[in-house]
Amino acid sequence: MTEVKRRVPLIRFKGFSDDWNERKLGEVSHIVAGGDIDKRIVADSGYPVIGNSLINHGIQGYYARTYRIKAPALTVTGRGDIGRAEARKNNFTPVVRVLAISTSINVDFLAASINNLSILIESTGVPQLTVPQLSSYKVDIPLKEEQSLIGDFLIHLDNLITANQRKLELLNRLKKGYLQQIFDQKLRFTGFKDAWHKCKLGDAATFINGKAFKQSELLDSGRYPVLRVGNFYTNNSWYFSNLELQDKFYAKKGDLLYTWSATFGPHIWAGNKVIYHYHIWKIELNNKIEKQFALELLEADKTKILNNTNGSTMIHITKNEMESKKIYIPNNNEQEKIGNFFRIIDDLVIVNQKKLKLLRKQKKALLQKIFIQ
Repeated sequence: MTEVKRRVPLIRFKGFSDDWNERKLGEVSHIVAGGDIDKRIVADSGYPVIGNSLINHGIQGYYARTYRIKAPALTVTGRGDIGRAEARKNNFTPVVRVLAISTSINVDFLAASINNLSILIESTGVPQLTVPQLSSYKVDIPLKEEQSLIGDFLIHLDNLITANQRKLELLNRLKKGYLQQIFDQKLRFTGFKDAWHKCKLGDAATFINGKAFKQSELLDSGRYPVLRVGNFYTNNSWYFSNLELQDKFYAKKGDLLYTWSATFGPHIWAGNKVIYHYHIWKIELNNKIEKQFALELLEADKTKILNNTNGSTMIHITKNEMESKKIYIPNNNEQEKIGNFFRIIDDLVIVNQKKLKLLRKQKKALLQKIFIQ
């Protein structure tokens, strides 16, 4: 006799052993598509109007005097970030490109179930999710008590992630505020009264371009990793090189670097020896300026550049412009004090970034075990 495979997840709350029931979403829920909103019912307060931008960014937009969907319910994005589900605890009206689900299933459980599984839409044009497609989507449903426990657990986990995200945002805002006040000399540490010295940045620092590689010189493997701008931000893929170059083309742990193409800003390199790309400067400092102070001074300068630039304009920075910048620097003791202060904040930011990344990784791993794959 062939053994019937049970429909159960890898991990469960204590006391539950029944198989989950696989059903099409349309069989256990009522799904409707959002539409254009009647401007006559728009108000400053009332029932939220849910659109794609609100789902993607978790913000409130505008309101309606009446609602179309009664809570608890779900919204699912039909375009853009397709298939992203959100539990809704207040009555609302969905607009175009948003699908709404009214269901007897626990909405927190169902939202996590939908988000956990990929909805792949085959399309020759712009991908979109329709009511018939979502209705045919299969979900595994446990007893209501187990749904509720899973939903509550995931809400707690999401709240923990949100709290850490807000803490990280607060630290970044705090640092931004201190950068402005300290480098505008509106705020100083006790015991320091001497005037800051004005000079050109080029009088305290030398900016060295990295290696301009030909595509044929970038290898899939080799002796030295090639550090590119993207490796500081979102790109985890690496090229390599076997070239033996002058020492100025190598970056070692602790070197102060500056990315100046596309995405720009200062960094202290924390990795092993690499060859840094042409779109990165290595900054060599003389005894006028401390490294950590220089890092934060350049970070404050970056903020000013961004504040004075139209967000749609590509920022272009030249070596000559950097070296010609007029800067104000205090004596080395005050520089060290300022540098150490910001190092503490930077370390806190890094710790919280790692914690947030770990929490998200743990949630992803748990979802793979809490739901049937």
